[in-house]
Amino acid sequence: GTTTNADGTFSVPVPNPNAVLVVSFIGYTNQEVPVNNQTTLNITLQPDAKALEEVVVTGYQTEKKADLTGAVAVVNLTQVKDIPAGNPMRTLQGRVPGLYVEATGQPNGGNSRVLIRGLNTLGDPNPLYVIDGVPTKDAQVFASINPSSIASVQVLKDASAASIYGARASNGVIIVTTKDG
Repeated sequence: GTTTNADGTFSVPVPNPNAVLVVSFIGYTNQEVPVNNQTTLNITLQPDAKALEEVVVTGYQTEKKADLTGAVAVVNLTQVKDIPAGNPMRTLQGRVPGLYVEATGQPNGGNSRVLIRGLNTLGDPNPLYVIDGVPTKDAQVFASINPSSIASVQVLKDASAASIYGARASNGVIIVTTKDG
């Protein structure tokens, strides 16, 4: 395997002259290019239009992924389902860029503070939690949910969340959907 430089050129040793190179890049369709004893190949990747048509649910609306300009992190719950933690917020630590969970060190596993994008306000730094459509600023409501009953978690990290939830969303929004709804 290899990667291209800034000009898009690359070099890779191919021991078999009849080999097939697989060229891939995020957002583009994979291409299989036969070498056929050639020493120079010109390859142009095609955009993967299917990925742009995906729908992302943000708050109370849906948007095409291609039109989404905000910072939204969708947590893959299959990666965290086997983590033994009584607090679902602890399972998100390290899985969402820009999400910081500060633990109190108490045996009950409570959180002292959850920050999205760091400490960015002098007042209340807590994000807005929307659990099955019900908004709250109390982190303990989310911390008390059984992790196995959570269907999805989305983290809205930018100021566009305020267009959906108002000023309460100035520190980010954590949207939780439970399996029971």
